Amino acid sequence: SEMCIRDRLGEAYERFGFVILENHGIEQGLIERAMERSRAFFARDEACKRKYTLEGLGGARGYTSFGVEQAKGANVPGA
Repeated sequence: SEMCIRDRLGEAYERFGFVILENHGIEQGLIERAMERSRAFFARDEACKRKYTLEGLGGARGYTSFGVEQAKGANVPGA
């Protein structure tokens, strides 16, 4: 059921921080093109990538450079 799927996804995100979906129906070619574009973006220099930073969203959208995010409840020295 939809509720069961939602609950299982929520549990996986809480426990592991990510999920892996299988049998989703997205064409493999589309997945490969998305991965190619992702690799190309992250291969760019930092100055270029920072143009895609969206301020005020806590790293929830756009590009988030290294060291900006931290896990909820994390004890980060010097932060």
